[in-house]
Amino acid sequence: MDALAIRPIPPEATHALRHRVLWPSVPLDAQGQAFDAPPSVHLGAFADDILVGVLTLVAVEGKVQLRKFAVAPEWQGYGVGGAMLDAAIAYSQKQVVLDARREQVRFYQKRGFTVLSPEVFVKRGPGDAGPPVEYVRMGNTTPDA
Repeated sequence: MDALAIRPIPPEATHALRHRVLWPSVPLDAQGQAFDAPPSVHLGAFADDILVGVLTLVAVEGKVQLRKFAVAPEWQGYGVGGAMLDAAIAYSQKQVVLDARREQVRFYQKRGFTVLSPEVFVKRGPGDAGPPVEYVRMGNTTPDA
């Protein structure tokens, strides 16, 4: 993999990749979310100045919730997701919680996250406009969490 740069990006820069990877059935103009506004932070991963990954960090009750984490399919399996997750944890400096798609639970477990609740729940994307997807709540532990 070429050098990967991870840096803050504006919220609208996340929408196309969210649309392509997470919710392709939801129109691009519906990918924006209320939590996109400050103080939320959006991180982008760039390979040769091409945006290949996005995620959003939202402060929630003394923790940070990771939301809308997407890596371009052609870049999956090359360490982009792991590098982004490491950057998000370092940036947050608090416990990170997230709603993991069931098929992604092992990805997070390999990086020290645990299932916080065995309850499986369904989301349907922005505006409840997408197909049903099953999730579980996960979190990491930090020295100060």
